[in-house]
Amino acid sequence: MGKLSTKVWALIIAVVIIASIAGYIGYTTYLGLQKPVSEKKTIKIACLLSLSGGAAYANQHSLAGIEVKVDEINKGGGIYVSEFGRKLPIELIVYNDEGDPSKAATLLRKAVEEDRADFIFYAYGSKMYNTYAELLEKYRGSVLGLGTAANTNSAYNYSFSFFPSTINYKKVIFDFLESLPKELRPTKFAIIDNVIWKPTTEAWQIPYIKEKFGEVVYVAYYTEGKVEDFTPYIQAAVAAGADALISTSNVPSGPLIAPALKASGLMSKFKFICIQALGIYAAKCYEVGGKEIYEGIFADGYPTEDIPEVKRIADLVRSKLGLKLGEFVEWGGICYYKMVEILANAIEKVGSLDKEKIRNYLLSLDYFDPVLGRVKFFRDRYWLEKCQVMWQQLSESSLVLVQQQKGVLKVVWPPQMKTGDAIYPYPYGKG
Repeated sequence: MGKLSTKVWALIIAVVIIASIAGYIGYTTYLGLQKPVSEKKTIKIACLLSLSGGAAYANQHSLAGIEVKVDEINKGGGIYVSEFGRKLPIELIVYNDEGDPSKAATLLRKAVEEDRADFIFYAYGSKMYNTYAELLEKYRGSVLGLGTAANTNSAYNYSFSFFPSTINYKKVIFDFLESLPKELRPTKFAIIDNVIWKPTTEAWQIPYIKEKFGEVVYVAYYTEGKVEDFTPYIQAAVAAGADALISTSNVPSGPLIAPALKASGLMSKFKFICIQALGIYAAKCYEVGGKEIYEGIFADGYPTEDIPEVKRIADLVRSKLGLKLGEFVEWGGICYYKMVEILANAIEKVGSLDKEKIRNYLLSLDYFDPVLGRVKFFRDRYWLEKCQVMWQQLSESSLVLVQQQKGVLKVVWPPQMKTGDAIYPYPYGKG
């Protein structure tokens, strides 16, 4: 074979140089995304929260809960990660998405690709959780997301919700009722629900009542903010013969149900009344209708400050926010504090920031927490198909059933979290 010409050699050399440069660029880019163990200085958590807009109040409390727990961890030097052989402090990066889903993609991309966040904490509530969780899937586990959502759109593999699913909001009610002697249980149920709960009400709640208790004699759905007087709904429920009334309700309409019950003079027709708004938005309920009208009423909702550990965390959040002792603390402040705690424990247990290892560890959890109840994430395709319930959702025991007794919300179920015994049947409308 003859000698290669000078031009051919020049071409070969040029190709080699270009390939080398490309390889170098690719390698340094990889190093930028995956820094060597020895270079890691902090664990980055990006908080994509709605600090303005309609959900600002809850998200401000959520951020306070995050900051309180991060401060506690960092005062101890950070989280010990065995693969690094040392403690790493947590570095918080905070963004305000203003409650606007259209801003989510830009903020998430910046947090993951520019800030190199290890973990994402989503804004409080289902709307933004779903937005972020869906976007996060494209990163295929390079980052994990944590947040709070009851209504979810899909099965997200790299996000964890620290709210129980919609079906489990009602599970705590029925678990309590099934604990009663059969002859004392209500048998004719009326349901007045926010329309957003309709899929799970019809796919799960109604069939469950029919299987376990008797009949659903009246069902009505309303659009939040569109109903100012629930008297016609209550009259229809009584006319149908209901002895139990359950309402899955939010604000602003939920706090109007108890005043309508009182004004109708029909409370005595029921042996069991459960209004969810009281368990989640107690301060707003009292503001609208006064505290006294809720006496004896049950609510499925979040653990109350009647539980010592809940009060301890709430007091820390109050201090962070500059609130007075006894001022209302949103559940987000307490829940996000616990989210940081659980994530930190997971990192320390696996000894790594490897997201797949941490994800698998979180999925293996099954224990009782004095604030969250049972900490177990489920991945049940049956419920996904039947009720559009997300995988990796906190289990049912993370909700409690409360009853107002002498002006105080007492936790009456589950047994492990009880701060008082239920008064049942309650003599509604008498005295």
